[in-house]
Order: sequence, then structure tokens, then C-alpha cells
Amino acid sequence: MIELLIGSPEPPYSQIRVQLARQIRSGQLKPGTKLPTVRSLATQLELAAGTVARAYRDLEAAGLIETRGRRGSFTCEVTPHLPLAEWEAAATAGTIEAPSENQQTVATPSEKTETEVPQDLPDHLQMQIQALLASARAAGIGTDQLAAQLRYNGHGKS
Repeated sequence: MIELLIGSPEPPYSQIRVQLARQIRSGQLKPGTKLPTVRSLATQLELAAGTVARAYRDLEAAGLIETRGRRGSFTCEVTPHLPLAEWEAAATAGTIEAPSENQQTVATPSEKTETEVPQDLPDHLQMQIQALLASARAAGIGTDQLAAQLRYNGHGKS
């Protein structure tokens, strides 16, 4: 259940993102749980659909949810590396991708593999990489194929 704080300096999309992330990371929402559609949650919260869609995109980029086309959005299995309070602070600050130590491990219901996110990349690049990986998974493209394409586009430079 999502509760918006009217008059909060935190925008509604961020409140949705942080509350869903908290529910996923705490285990309150189990892996594979189907989330409400963007339109239905927007109607329930009396928001524009684009506001909820932005929160869902951020959560997908962070590897917390997975969108499966017309079947909807589902929670992913997440192995947390940040204490929940630290992660929430990062999410609220807009650095939802910030992992601790050397990696963030995420296993989605459709692809039970580990994704390592290096610490030496800026947060905005980590977010873009996670979004690219999620899009590739949704399109049925494996990480090896994606890496080969990136090397080709980069003219073989690593």
C-alpha cells in the first residue's frame, strides 16, 4: 500500500519509488509479486499515469522490478548489500543505484544470474547500464550478446 504525504517536499514519484523499494527490500512484497498497473495505481493515488510510470522506470532501472510487456510489472528477487535505511536515503537523494562495497547482486524471476555493478562509474551511468540490461532482458538479449554489441559499437576497444 502506498501513502502519499501531501505537501511533502519529496515529489510523488519519489515517494512511490521509495515506498515500493522499501516493501521489496524488506520482503513485504515477495519476489514475483505482480504490481498494480501504472494506470490503476495512478487512479488509486489520484495522480497522472506518467508520475507512476516514472517511479516504475526508476525501480526497474534499479533492478527491483521487472516489466513483462502486457503481463505487467513484477517484483524481482533482490539480495541487499546496503542496510535498508542507507538504501532509502540513497533512493530519496536520487542515487537509487548506489551499491555498497564492490557490487549489487540482483536476480530477476526471468534470469537468475548475478549482475555486478562496478563502483568506479558515476551513478547516472550505473542507472543507464541497469536500464539497458533490463531492456535487453525484456527483448530476450543475453548479456554476452549485449557486451559483444557494445564492443562492436566501441570499435573493439575495452
